[in-house]
Amino acid sequence: MLDLTLPSSVVDREYLMTWNMRRKFYHSLAIACTFEANVYSVGCKLVENNSWPSAPVNTLIIGLKELPLADSPLPHTHIQFAHCYKGQAGWSSILSRFHRGHGTLYDLEFLTDPQGRRVAAFGFHAGFAGAAVGALALSSIKKGEKLGALQPFVSEEAMINAVKMSLGGSGKGVKTLVMGALGRCGRGAVDLFRKIGLAECVIHSIITSRHPCDGFGFQRRHLEVGLGRDR
Repeated sequence: MLDLTLPSSVVDREYLMTWNMRRKFYHSLAIACTFEANVYSVGCKLVENNSWPSAPVNTLIIGLKELPLADSPLPHTHIQFAHCYKGQAGWSSILSRFHRGHGTLYDLEFLTDPQGRRVAAFGFHAGFAGAAVGALALSSIKKGEKLGALQPFVSEEAMINAVKMSLGGSGKGVKTLVMGALGRCGRGAVDLFRKIGLAECVIHSIITSRHPCDGFGFQRRHLEVGLGRDR
């Protein structure tokens, strides 16, 4: 059973999402509708929304994010992002539900390929938006304020301009260090810092090929974003 229910954290408006990102999200929903039409063509059937709790115990439940808040035991096998193995809020409750129901959880966060790399992970836009939040938070700290709730921007350009203004018109004078800068999220973060005109961005990346590195396995690269130079 594929659970296409959107968790509250996805539809909550108090998170940073530009219109370009939202457009891709809606495109994903359109794909889901196409999927629904294709379900019938292969002999499957659709069931009522949120009816998975009453499905036969041997049904595999494939979802996206966390389950709705509840305390009922979970007897099924679930594949999803559960957010419960790193001490997140409510982790003990969700694992207790699986324990009491004798169910099984396959957390997508820990799904890896034969080389040990994550298969399902956050991407470019997560790093891009996260870097923007970090810059806004820095601006608030400098003013002695708290960041507070975030609202979506109508475009990427609007978000970049807002971040620039919060920093006094540009990112000049601000320096950052991006760990894992050549990864999915890291590339997005570096791109945001480029676009707000950050004075300097030092990036570190773990390497797996035979390149010069220090004793900790890092390839050191220094990127002066404002000048557009990579050395």
